[in-house]
Formats: sequence, structure tokens, C-alpha cells
Amino acid sequence: MCDAGLKLPPNNEKLQREEEEVMHGANLTLKLNFPQYQSEVEELSVKSSTEVGYVKLLIGQRKGITAKNIRIFYNGTQMIDPMSLCDHLGVSPPSIDVDVYINLEHTIDV
Repeated sequence: MCDAGLKLPPNNEKLQREEEEVMHGANLTLKLNFPQYQSEVEELSVKSSTEVGYVKLLIGQRKGITAKNIRIFYNGTQMIDPMSLCDHLGVSPPSIDVDVYINLEHTIDV
């Protein structure tokens, strides 16, 4: 009898982690620096494939403001909303430092 049928890969946690990273991006810790608030630093853990707009939304929820009032900079360059974090030059796990600026003039929703 022929034993050349389809074989599934072994149940291996390392392989599953690698597949997850390929599909969704590796874990990435953002060290959020808030220059307007002198030395306030927070951390946010996301996947490297997370969109910048979603990161703004998460920060906005923490700060009680809307995402449209937030700008994020990496290495002095503003990160663009429709792009993923990993689409920006130099972004790679396990962590990056970013500067977060909040438009203080328009932080109240009516």
C-alpha cells in the first residue's frame, strides 16, 4: 500500500508562532513619549502589522480624546494613518520609541 498521501505538519508551537508572525506580524512594544507632558512615557503592545490609525485610536481611548487629534512620529517622521507600523522605514520588533503629539486646541468633542 502506498503511504505518499497528504501529511500535516507536526503540532509544533514554534512553527505556529512563526506562522502567526508571518500572517499578523510580530509582537511590537511601542514606547510612547509625550514631549508635551515632559518625561511622560507609556508602553503599548501591538502587532507590527497594526495600522497607525488603530494605534491612534488606542492612545485616544487611554487619554480620553479622539484619534484625529493625535500625531505619531518615528525617527522624526510622521507615521501615516492608512499604513501599518511595519510599513514605515526602520520599524522592527521587539520595540520602538515614538513621539506622540496631541492637538490640545481640539481635544473636546461636542
